[in-house]
Amino acid sequence: MPQFRDNLPPGARTFEARAQVQWADCDYAGIIYFVNYWRYAEFAEMEMFAQLGFPFATVFDDLDILMPRVRAEAEYFAPSLMGDWLRIRTHIDKVGGSSIRWTCVLFNEVTGVANAALTLTVACVSRQTKKSIPIPALLRSVLLEKGSQSKCSLALILCACSVWLPVRQPWVPHHRRRSSRGKTDCERAARRAR
Repeated sequence: MPQFRDNLPPGARTFEARAQVQWADCDYAGIIYFVNYWRYAEFAEMEMFAQLGFPFATVFDDLDILMPRVRAEAEYFAPSLMGDWLRIRTHIDKVGGSSIRWTCVLFNEVTGVANAALTLTVACVSRQTKKSIPIPALLRSVLLEKGSQSKCSLALILCACSVWLPVRQPWVPHHRRRSSRGKTDCERAARRAR
């Protein structure tokens, strides 16, 4: 197996999430089946956007966009076993005119070893025409912020239909949370972008 080389750019903004390897994701040997790493990367993607103030439940409606995958790359370094807790570190590699690329590195929480690195590129497209469009200014400004770290520690439940259910106590969508001044995260982000 190849050796992991950490390519985290200096000053990169990182996002963290935790997940436990589920029985349904493993093969007969109790090792996570390689394609199932993408479920963890997609979970980390959802958390990254939520931590940015753009939860997947509303971002596509709010910005009137879609973000289909246009490229996916994976490197595997060590096996993840059923029951292992993974720390998933995500960072944005590139924000282009109409595309975004990020990398998720899955670390074993106990050993600190990187098990896999997955890089995903998405394109920003119009919901109506399905054609490439520039990333909306509000989203772009938030994506380009540098140097902070966001963490999300949560319990995950995998239901019988294989859907991730993040459990948060109490749960309020980021775009609807109000600060002491009565503004939502999205309203504050819009003001910063102006």
